[in-house]
Amino acid sequence: MNTMKLKLFFMLVAMGMLSLSIQSCDDDDDENAPQKWESAFVQKFGNEAHSWSTRGAKYVAKFKQDNLEKEAWFDANGEWLMTETDIKYESLPTEVKTAFEKLQTSTYKDWTRDDVDMLERKGMETVYVIEVEKGKEEKDLYFDVKGNLLKEDVDNGKDSEHYLPSELDAAVTKVLNEKYAGYKLLEAEVDRTTKLLEVDILFNGKPYEVCFNPANKHEWVSTSCEVLYADVPAAVKQTADKEVKKYAGYEVDDDEAEKVETPNGVYYIVEFEKDLEKDIEVKINEDGTLKK
Repeated sequence: MNTMKLKLFFMLVAMGMLSLSIQSCDDDDDENAPQKWESAFVQKFGNEAHSWSTRGAKYVAKFKQDNLEKEAWFDANGEWLMTETDIKYESLPTEVKTAFEKLQTSTYKDWTRDDVDMLERKGMETVYVIEVEKGKEEKDLYFDVKGNLLKEDVDNGKDSEHYLPSELDAAVTKVLNEKYAGYKLLEAEVDRTTKLLEVDILFNGKPYEVCFNPANKHEWVSTSCEVLYADVPAAVKQTADKEVKKYAGYEVDDDEAEKVETPNGVYYIVEFEKDLEKDIEVKINEDGTLKK
């Protein structure tokens, strides 16, 4: 092979590699999904008309079912991961609407409701996401079917990929199975401030937040849940009544408190309230001593 032909050969190889690279990064519509994705879609959704697009190694089918717009996500093996459905606010479970409308009278009084999504995900319970906005701010509010607010997340206009089901570390799953056998997974994410993995679950029909430390082999750190204030130990109430007197005009929230279980014992988070003022949280051990 002479020099000119050799140069031409390497030029064609380089062009071919560039073309392959561009195709591999393409997230545009892809009407011709491989058969395994097509078969997986038909098996789950029937013969609904649909179009395909790619998000990295994942295939996403966009379609309409029962007059609702949907996106179904599949992994590299053709396994279904998630279906995101755009629904009307009126179609939300009554408990979710009641919880959201209560927030509109307090925390989100000046916010406007926007889109509403229903998320169905592999290995996780159904979650409803209500988008709210105020000026240039946008947030996603996550609720379970019972109307429990699971988390509040800043909406950065990202693709729906951040909704995909979470893969839990084996150590986390082991603890959850041992402590909360039969639990149902709702959400899981690492808190930006504490760096702890927060796992929201339903256990015996009640929501819990279970925290783990990824930096230390995912050790269990705490489990918290809302409890009626009437069920709080008397020693905790006595301390709360004493402490609230230090804050002029404040009163103890006698509706509910937060119970937190840790490897070192149990404590309660009690809130002091005052009109037009920020709530004050006080941590009290179950024996009535203040938590340091």
